[in-house]
Formats: sequence, structure tokens, C-alpha cells
Amino acid sequence: VWYRYLYNTIETLDYRFGLFLNASTRIDKSQNEEIDAIRITVMQHRVALDIILAEKGGLCVLFNMTCCTYIPDNIHSLNMTNIATVQMQKL
Repeated sequence: VWYRYLYNTIETLDYRFGLFLNASTRIDKSQNEEIDAIRITVMQHRVALDIILAEKGGLCVLFNMTCCTYIPDNIHSLNMTNIATVQMQKL
């Protein structure tokens, strides 16, 4: 009789954990889409600023600092997102 209670508890936890994983993967996909859009927008703005400020030497020269135009694109890396998402869904 006590083992049925334990079994039901484990089943409930397993079900809730599955719901949590499904929600997490949906959130992850949505965030990746948003981050990708923000990354593209930032790069477009950077190009526009460089064009506007080209006669003065560009954005970095104007502010007299070292600039970095590299923005990592980890969203499209199969090793970082897709494989992890698939592994989570298998659980």
C-alpha cells in the first residue's frame, strides 16, 4: 500500500518534470529568435554609424577607444542549442 503512494508520487514528479522541460525548450527557442534579431539589428546600426562617421575615422576613432565588431553567433551553433534541446526532450 505504501509503495503505491510512492509510485504515484514518482509518476507525478516525472510528469511535472516533463512539463518543465517542454516549457524550457519553448522558452529557449523563443529567446534564441529574439537574441538573433537583436544581434542583426545591432550590426546594422553599427554599419550605419560607421558609414555616417567614416569621414571622421569611424566610431572607434571618434571615441578614442578600442572597438570590437565581433558579436558571437552561438544561437546557430548546433553544438550549443539543438543538441542540448534534443537531449532535454529525450529525458
